[in-house]
Amino acid sequence: MPKLTFLFIFIAFTLLGCGGSSTPSEGGKENTDNTDNTEITEITTSYISGSSDADNGVIPINAGINNGKFKVEWDVISSENYDVDLYVSNDKYLSDETDIVFSEVTCGRSSSPCTHTGSLDCKFSSTNKISCGNNNQEKDLSSFLNTLPQKAFIIIEVCDSSYTSCKVSSQAVEFN
Repeated sequence: MPKLTFLFIFIAFTLLGCGGSSTPSEGGKENTDNTDNTEITEITTSYISGSSDADNGVIPINAGINNGKFKVEWDVISSENYDVDLYVSNDKYLSDETDIVFSEVTCGRSSSPCTHTGSLDCKFSSTNKISCGNNNQEKDLSSFLNTLPQKAFIIIEVCDSSYTSCKVSSQAVEFN
């Protein structure tokens, strides 16, 4: 019987040694390899300046003030080029199914108009159209906006060039 006990103890220790560990990374996916992910993207700051000062943390974006102009700014840490997408959302969580993307820009060390910091001059019109920069067409928000004024969120999504590392930042706004 002592040989059988020794065998069970040996098997138990052997199995414990083979288990290893994997730590869930952001997004719920497990990192199962031991390689270094060289493409890491982080939003260090983001800021939206609207038609006037924020009221209780909500940025006003008013088509009737300053021709509806507002500005989106960011500071990003990225080891590669990265993409910045701007969305209008009903909540602070990004949903590709319901949120409206209204600007897409590629930035980084070999791209222009932005490196690790960037900004876009944007506009919201009295016909409920929103646009940013020169390369983005206007998006019609009429189906999104039930009434004016309406509170919403602008979400900034920043992803590395392979879309393996994405981060979001959201800001409450009120369209007028």
